[in-house]
Amino acid sequence: MKRWYQSPLVLYGGVWLFVIFLYSLHLSGLVSFFSTWEITKTIAIFLVPFVLGYAIVAAGYRALGAGRYRRVAASVGRLESPEILLRRLYFLTWLFALLVAFEIAVAGYVPLLSLLTGSSVSHFEFGISSLHGFVMALGALIATAAYYLYLQYGVKKCIWLVLAILAVFIALVTRKIFVVIVLQMGAIYIYLRGIKSPRRLLAIGVLILCAVYVFGLVGDLRGPRENFLSLARPTFKYPDWLPSGFMWVYIYIVTPIVNFANALKVVLVDDYNFGFLCQVIPSVVRGEMNCVSEFGRFERPYQVSGAFNVATGYIGLYSSLDVWGVMGFSFFHGIAASFIYKKLSPHLKPVLLYSVVMQLTLLQVFSPLFNLNVLAQIPLIYMAFSWLNFRFRMHHSVRYSRAP
Repeated sequence: MKRWYQSPLVLYGGVWLFVIFLYSLHLSGLVSFFSTWEITKTIAIFLVPFVLGYAIVAAGYRALGAGRYRRVAASVGRLESPEILLRRLYFLTWLFALLVAFEIAVAGYVPLLSLLTGSSVSHFEFGISSLHGFVMALGALIATAAYYLYLQYGVKKCIWLVLAILAVFIALVTRKIFVVIVLQMGAIYIYLRGIKSPRRLLAIGVLILCAVYVFGLVGDLRGPRENFLSLARPTFKYPDWLPSGFMWVYIYIVTPIVNFANALKVVLVDDYNFGFLCQVIPSVVRGEMNCVSEFGRFERPYQVSGAFNVATGYIGLYSSLDVWGVMGFSFFHGIAASFIYKKLSPHLKPVLLYSVVMQLTLLQVFSPLFNLNVLAQIPLIYMAFSWLNFRFRMHHSVRYSRAP
């Protein structure tokens, strides 16, 4: 049975309302460029179309009585073998291991080891063009599917597989994919286990605060906290016992929407194009198509601070298609999220799709949806598991037909 807090609409609306709340506190002089009402109006540009698209699909399902057919399909579709799924997962893991080993052999170094030994080799340059994106998407899918098998069927060895994949990404210094995996596993946990008591919700909140506190302590050890606090310009007396990481997290959450609001004022769109799709095109052919970002990587005209260059996941759409492009995309995003949620059932493929959609929906606060490293998981889900499910159904249909 689905619960209200598992809905992509609740996640999407909740995270943007949380951003509005944090901005309204005006804790940093670095980002206090607009009134809270101006930020609220900016967020409404993509929040309202998303809600509208989501509501249209929900109303359509309700009018057509799709819930009844979905329950029938879920009961019929309970033909899922953890043994067969695990064998397929092992195959994908061996493929992932071979590809990672090949990239390391070609590069001649492991990024984390090179950083620890003080090497001048940049970990940003690690990996073979286009292949590296596939490797990251494959690893994220393997870890997420393994976590599903652990929660749904109690396959304990899958936890070790998840930890191994995370360790590989730590060695490759790919923090984004690490976060992607954690968010997708969180979505699966919330769907399969739920939040059954306020105590569990409180425990999750305490763990998040502890993680932020430890993150802040590590940050203060790596560099003087005064340097960051002078950049953040707190609007209150910052306690000595509080690590600078808390202010860093606040600014990192709030700065993207501030940058986007600033872009509406300083970036004029007069050449409509499809440049926002550049990140979906494999890098090996991106240059041949002259598909490059309009702005430099770390120097963009909308930045309110040179240290923070993120402007939500909608900045590429805005720079290519103006506000109407942002609204149109958000509308179809709501339709897609609602459709996938309505089709959700406790089986591997729909749960994996749900976890990817929830992760993408949340990360719209920080990064673009059109990222090949993340989006490639969706076709991989169908390529890796659709034929497997078909074979299993055929196997069961033959076996059952022979029964007396």
